[in-house]
Amino acid sequence: MPSLIPLTVYTAIVPVAGVLVALFTIEQLVNGWKNGFEGPEDQEHVVVELAE
Repeated sequence: MPSLIPLTVYTAIVPVAGVLVALFTIEQLVNGWKNGFEGPEDQEHVVVELAE
């Protein structure tokens, strides 16, 4: 059964999704330049155990 949604709606979603991906990528690059690209999982944690 047809959904009665025009085909232009489906074809318009593709560029809109591309714009959203581009905005997210730019946001991540700007945040990386400001705060550094290294995440918490990339840092080596030094664990110091106290001798009792």
